[in-house]
Amino acid sequence: MSATSLGRPPPDDALRLAASPIPIGAEVRRGLLVGLLVAPIGAPLGLLWAAVVPHVAVFPVDAADRYLLPNLTEDRASAGGDVLMLGLLAAAGVLLGVLVALASRRELVGAVCGLLTGGSIAGLIAVALGHALVHGDYASLRTAAQGTVVQVRPYVKGSADWVVLPLFGAIVQLVVGTPALLRGEPDPTHTRVN
Repeated sequence: MSATSLGRPPPDDALRLAASPIPIGAEVRRGLLVGLLVAPIGAPLGLLWAAVVPHVAVFPVDAADRYLLPNLTEDRASAGGDVLMLGLLAAAGVLLGVLVALASRRELVGAVCGLLTGGSIAGLIAVALGHALVHGDYASLRTAAQGTVVQVRPYVKGSADWVVLPLFGAIVQLVVGTPALLRGEPDPTHTRVN
């Protein structure tokens, strides 16, 4: 007996989509796709950080890589670099969380796992690239004459800065994506076959 033969209308398409289980394979594919698309974002973030971070003036003291920061402690000088890196990673996490949530309404678990994994890799790449560029700046101190002012990027001292991107991304993705999943809105990336 069908629902129409009992006098009840057929279930709404959205409710039928919400009630249908999502195959594990679809979740895994969505997670892998999201992770692979998000991970490379780290390189442009690291380069963007290197381009916009304010440089600090240092004076080389001797050939043993010692230097002086005028009117600043090393911690205060690196604070600007840390805050900028955190801000870039948080902004990227929020943007990626919204984009991934809007693109994957049904495979929410796979997309969150993909964003956490890809976002962690992207955050690690951004921080590592920032460290590498800073080390290149400080290597130029060896060739500078004593007493000359050299402009360098501050160190990124926050060892856990990379966590910000996947954390913000996953939280925003869950906040944006969960209501659509609960309402049973169909995933715009799925086509319906009759």
